[in-house]
Amino acid sequence: CAKITAMPDSTELVHRAIDLSDAEDFTGALNLLTRAITVDPTNAQAYFERGVVLLNLDQDANAVADFDRALAIDPEFPGARDWRSKALASLGDHQSAAEDCLKDLQSHPDGPHQGMGVSPQKWADCADAFIKAGNHQKARELLEDYFNNYASRVTTYARFETAPMRMLRSEEH
Repeated sequence: CAKITAMPDSTELVHRAIDLSDAEDFTGALNLLTRAITVDPTNAQAYFERGVVLLNLDQDANAVADFDRALAIDPEFPGARDWRSKALASLGDHQSAAEDCLKDLQSHPDGPHQGMGVSPQKWADCADAFIKAGNHQKARELLEDYFNNYASRVTTYARFETAPMRMLRSEEH
């Protein structure tokens, strides 16, 4: 009797790839994630994880394409827009990076995960992205929105509470 072994499913391949990525075997992780996508081209997590791996391999343009695919499959995929923003910034497209950051904030102004609360650092980072894009007015508007509507709701991230204040202060000088 020949033993039949089942082909690993896409989710299993993604989990194995994450383990390889954690061990900094990015080439091995890339190979497994590409296989996962072949097995299931609708697996948003496979595209997301491959995008992160591609960033680690300095293939930022390819990473953006994978984050785009993950977002096309699941427009709310956790972290995809944030990582896409980082990849765009790395490519020098600061305006698109800032716009992605803003979309991420607008979709989850009180924080990306229920119960985690408002993240002052995310608001400060987004303002910084607009500054890098040369849009100081938008950065100021964003920080004013934070102070007027969200600063009072900071809980879990209290150690980052001063980040938006420091950003606003640097804008004034």
